[in-house]
Amino acid sequence: MSNNIFNNDSEIKRFIEENYDIQVNSIRKMKLGTANLYNINNGEYVFKVFQEKYKPKNILHEVEVLNILDKNGIVVPKYVKTVSGQYYKEYNGLVSIIQKFINGITIDMNSGNKKMLLDLASCYGKIIKVLNSCDLEFTETNITEWYSDDTINKGIEKLSKLLKLAKIKNKNTVANELDTKINLLKEVKIKYNFDELSKLTVLKSHGDFNHLQCLYNNSNRIIAVLDFVSSSMMPVSWEIIRSYSYLDKDVINGQLNIENLKQYIKEVMKYIKLNKVDLEYMCLIYYVQLLTSSFGYKQYLEDENNQDLLKFAQFRTRLCIDLNKNMDYYKEELLKILN
Repeated sequence: MSNNIFNNDSEIKRFIEENYDIQVNSIRKMKLGTANLYNINNGEYVFKVFQEKYKPKNILHEVEVLNILDKNGIVVPKYVKTVSGQYYKEYNGLVSIIQKFINGITIDMNSGNKKMLLDLASCYGKIIKVLNSCDLEFTETNITEWYSDDTINKGIEKLSKLLKLAKIKNKNTVANELDTKINLLKEVKIKYNFDELSKLTVLKSHGDFNHLQCLYNNSNRIIAVLDFVSSSMMPVSWEIIRSYSYLDKDVINGQLNIENLKQYIKEVMKYIKLNKVDLEYMCLIYYVQLLTSSFGYKQYLEDENNQDLLKFAQFRTRLCIDLNKNMDYYKEELLKILN
C-alpha cells in the first residue's frame, strides 16, 4: 500500500471532521517515524495513520498502557475520542488515531552527551518499573525466533537478493556492505550458540524505546515519551543497548564507547535488576538482530531518494563490524558491572 494513504489534505480534513469533534484549520505532514503523521491546527493535535501490521487491539492496548504511565507521573500522549466514543478509526484498511499535541523538540541520532544518556537511561528504568508493577497483560516477544537457524537463513537470503540488485544498479559501496553482512551472518551460525537465551530478563517494556520516541525541552531534558503501540514482554538488555547506541554522540561512526554504555546500564539498574546472562548476551543479541535486518538498504535500492535511510543502514552495518571485532572485550567489560 502506498505511503500516501490520503490523496490530499482535503481528504484528511473531511475524514477528521466527519469522525471527530474537530474543525480542521491547517494540516502539516510531519517527518517522524515510519507512520504517517500530520500536525493538525498548528500544534493542537497529531493525526497518525499506522502501518498495516498494527490493528485495533494494538491501539486499545496502548491506551491502557498510557493511562497507567500517566497515573504514575510519566508524561505521555492523550488520545482524542471519535464522535462515537472510539479511540481509533479505520481508513482503507489502516488504523488511524488522533492525540493531543505535546510541544517539544526532537533530538538527532547520535547527538547526546553523557548527561543526556543518563536522563534517557533513567527514563527507561522508570517506565519499566511502572509497567512491571501493574496487572495489565502484555504479549511476549519470542526472542528465540530472532536467533533461530531459520531466521538467520532467511536473513542471508533477504540480503543476498538485495546484493544482486545492488550489483545490477552498480551500487558498489552498498553491494560491499551487504556482502559484509552476509558473511558475518554465515559466521554467526558456527561461531555462537544461544543456549542461555531463556535466562534473559524479560519484562513489560516500551518495545521500541529510544530517544527518537522522546520529546525534549530546550535544555535537552526529556519531557514526554511517545508511541507505546509496540509495548510487549521483551528482553530489556536488547532495548538498553539499542537505545544507548542511537543517542551517544561517541557512537556516531559506529563504534561503541564501552564506558558510556556501562554507565547507561548502571543507571537503568537503579530501577530494575539485570543478571549475568543479560550482560553476557547483550552485545550478541543486538549484533545478530542488526545483521539480519535489511532496513534502509531495501528502501534505498527501491528509491534512491531514501538517502537518510541509507545512512542509517550504513551506521548499523558499521556497528556490526565493531561488535564483531570487539565482542569478547565488550562482554568482559559489561560483566564487570556485577563485580
